[in-house]
Amino acid sequence: MKQFWIGVALSCVGGAALALWHAHYDAAFVIGIIGALAWFLNFRARIKETLIEPEDDSEKPTTDQED
Repeated sequence: MKQFWIGVALSCVGGAALALWHAHYDAAFVIGIIGALAWFLNFRARIKETLIEPEDDSEKPTTDQED
């Protein structure tokens, strides 16, 4: 998922640069905001991955009940 958000952010940087080149300042601003949002989502995904460790099923206690 991290590569997806970084790809969106880089695409938005290119789109904003293209919009600026064609003097569409409002579109460049909106595309830049979307790119910044994608970068923050990438940053959030990286932090979430490092803070939340996957659960290991082998450490869970098992309850074997015999009827």
